[in-house]
Amino acid sequence: MCNLNILVRKDLKHDADCIVPFLQGVTGHSFASNHDGEGFYADGKLVRSLFKINYFKWKKILEGSRMIITHQRLATSGYTGEYTQPFMNEDFVFVHNGIMADFIKGSHSDSWVFFKKFQARFKKLRMRNREKKIILALKGLIEEQKGYCSFSIAILDRVTNMLYYLKNSKTKISFFRDSNLLFITTDNSNKNLLELFEESEFREYKVQSGKIFRIDAGLGIREIGSVRERSGVYESGSFHWF
Repeated sequence: MCNLNILVRKDLKHDADCIVPFLQGVTGHSFASNHDGEGFYADGKLVRSLFKINYFKWKKILEGSRMIITHQRLATSGYTGEYTQPFMNEDFVFVHNGIMADFIKGSHSDSWVFFKKFQARFKKLRMRNREKKIILALKGLIEEQKGYCSFSIAILDRVTNMLYYLKNSKTKISFFRDSNLLFITTDNSNKNLLELFEESEFREYKVQSGKIFRIDAGLGIREIGSVRERSGVYESGSFHWF
């Protein structure tokens, strides 16, 4: 399965010198087992490669970005370089870990097809509230699936700079937060590299499946919706501190 490694930063000056070494470390660890491609989005810049990215090359951009979204890919469909994530258009940045069988179409990846259908459904909805449109588009696409489905999805709305996250029970995610930084990762062992932030104390969130969360650059995390899992009942509640 693919890996997501995402940083949300409140104060760009705080721990700025640790950002790039940390990203190089966690993405390197994730890429070792997810080596079919890598990409990142930061401050309007999208970089994708079939090979390991050197984050030190992009130091200035990364140190000046509040939302940094990275993806390390293990291909399960769509095996060519064009399906390396993140995917981006004028409205959104999208990353996905998992397999959504209903969206595997020909030589395309399921993630790519899902993102295209999400864009189309979002634009078709006739309402002004972007967040409601995002929720409805996600709910419709996910709840209408009939085949095997596992997902861990993050979507950045480039217009509002709000990050949305949701998962189902077949995937894992870890949230770690201190007063200035939120780190989201599919590989819990990446938490060991948080020690690079020497004066920080991180606490871990347990994120419940089936809930849609909105995350802002001030590190606010709020449950704003839910999706139904066809194969079973989601756990109640949203998230709580360990």
